[in-house]
Amino acid sequence: MAFFPTATQAKDRAQGNLVIAKEVNALEEAVITAISNSAFTAEVTDDTTMTNSTPTDATSESYYASWKATTTNNVFDEQMDEVKKHFTDQGYTVSRVENTAATSGAHSGATGKVFKWTISWA
Repeated sequence: MAFFPTATQAKDRAQGNLVIAKEVNALEEAVITAISNSAFTAEVTDDTTMTNSTPTDATSESYYASWKATTTNNVFDEQMDEVKKHFTDQGYTVSRVENTAATSGAHSGATGKVFKWTISWA
């Protein structure tokens, strides 16, 4: 018997769960580190699929472009929304902020524009 996914199942499978899991893990680690330092804010500025900034790469720049709506990538938008939802559902405030300290990569069409995650709690 053939199995045809529902629209909900297709959306879940297409959004790249591994990327979401790795991004969430990096943010969770930043939060735990900030808590251990008695801070109320954490940032992830580099070293994830969405935030690579030293140097930037085509993928992290594409996430930035999708966030700023200069291009359309429904998968990237859904992934970023899932990351935010994971933390907002637990009471955190999560935002994406342009990372002005990024080092532009050497790839074709490099813009040097990426974002960083900022998470806060009070």
